[in-house]
Amino acid sequence: MKTIFLSLFLLPIFAVAQVHFTNLQLSDIVLTDKKGNSTNGHPMTILLEDGKSNPDNILISTSGVTIIAKFKVSSIHSRRSSTKSGSIRLEVKYQSILGDKKDNRTAEYIYYIDDERQLEAKEMFVFNNGLSPIQYTLTFKGKFSN
Repeated sequence: MKTIFLSLFLLPIFAVAQVHFTNLQLSDIVLTDKKGNSTNGHPMTILLEDGKSNPDNILISTSGVTIIAKFKVSSIHSRRSSTKSGSIRLEVKYQSILGDKKDNRTAEYIYYIDDERQLEAKEMFVFNNGLSPIQYTLTFKGKFSN
């Protein structure tokens, strides 16, 4: 009886202690301005823990603009939908900095059970500069791996 009680007591502790990690491999990071001039970033691999945001990642930094991203991946569990259950949600919080101007935005991607776990992101950042706004477009590809 004591062994059954002890095993039932320790089971939730071991279940909570299990942590899921996944890698997000980013490639083809390109920042393009309004005139068509582009700057390439370096490929990177980001370790993501389920349900937690990772530290800031500098995706690209040029002489004028810096794009920082924070990634958070989480599992979706739904009792009512077998399609949603087992899927994952990726939240990306971008911060772009141009001198003393900042632009923040959030993008969310949901991958269902049968979806290929790949990402093709395209985000536009606009900075107000009087009558001529400054516009940058960030594109990159990502792939999940274990």
